[in-house]
Amino acid sequence: MAESIMGDRLNQLALLTDEELWNAATSQASEDDNNLMQELLEKQQQTGLTPEETEQVQVLSRHFNHIMMVRAKAAALLSERGHDISSLAVVS
Repeated sequence: MAESIMGDRLNQLALLTDEELWNAATSQASEDDNNLMQELLEKQQQTGLTPEETEQVQVLSRHFNHIMMVRAKAAALLSERGHDISSLAVVS
C-alpha cells in the first residue's frame, strides 16, 4: 500500500513546473533529522537502542529514502525536459 502511494506521489512530479522540479531535486532532510539519525546510529553502535529509538530510526530511514526517490525522479524529469542536471551530482 505504501509503495503504491509513493509511486503515485512520484508520478505526480511530472505535473510540476521546471522550477518546482529543481526545488524537489535539491531538497534535503532537515539538519535536526540528520543530527537525530547520527545520534541514534552512534548510540546503536555503542549501547544499543530502545524499541522506541529503533522505531525512530526506521521512520527517519523511510523519510530519507523518500527524499532520495523524489530527488532522483525530479532529476530524471528535468533531464527528459532537456535540462543539464550535472550540477545535481555535486555532493555538498
